[in-house]
Amino acid sequence: MTHSTERPDGPPDPHARSSGLAWLHRVAQEASRGAGGVPVELLGGFLSLLVEAATTGRRPDKAELDAVGLNGRRAAELGVSAGNAVQLYLSAAWRLWRELPAAVKFSDSTTTADAAEAVMRAVDRAVAGLAEGYTAARRDMMRSEETLRRELIEDLLRGDADVGALVERAEPFGLDMAQPHQVALAAPPGRLVDSEAALSSLERAVVQGIGDRDVLVATKDGSIVVVAPATPT
Repeated sequence: MTHSTERPDGPPDPHARSSGLAWLHRVAQEASRGAGGVPVELLGGFLSLLVEAATTGRRPDKAELDAVGLNGRRAAELGVSAGNAVQLYLSAAWRLWRELPAAVKFSDSTTTADAAEAVMRAVDRAVAGLAEGYTAARRDMMRSEETLRRELIEDLLRGDADVGALVERAEPFGLDMAQPHQVALAAPPGRLVDSEAALSSLERAVVQGIGDRDVLVATKDGSIVVVAPATPT
């Protein structure tokens, strides 16, 4: 599908590589602020992708969607919430559509409707790719965190690890190993099918039972290990 568009004399060409991109930059900055200050770099080429969809009807290709997925991964790694990442993209999309008539003159209402449909389809596919990348990154991060938890627990229980290194490795989990701690081990009657869910549930229960203190929960050889401060805070 190709749209018939006209370029007015005054407004900028959205495909320009110089000052003509100023309006896209403005849209990106406004979207970033609207999403709570999410880094504008996470948009990547999303806005240009939408302009292309509006003016030519072209759908995003695999490379473009893969790039959006990578930005989803970056958002997760930067600690941006999934909601804010999606809000950034949706905010950018409606702001761009609001600005687009000043840069692209559609010949008639049918062309405008076709352009709107193309943009909506592009937004749908891009946001789906963003979410997939975000979810994959979060899954990888949780696996990595679980591995680090398990290794820390093993070294703590072994008792012969370097103390300085243990203190440093425990800090990301909120544990101050310079203070006394207590360790509890629980052996479930059956095999842990979903260790992640079990750990989350137990951690919530421990925090509710002893208060909002630094607690580390992990698994070791089929058992659940809980490390918590020895004295109330």
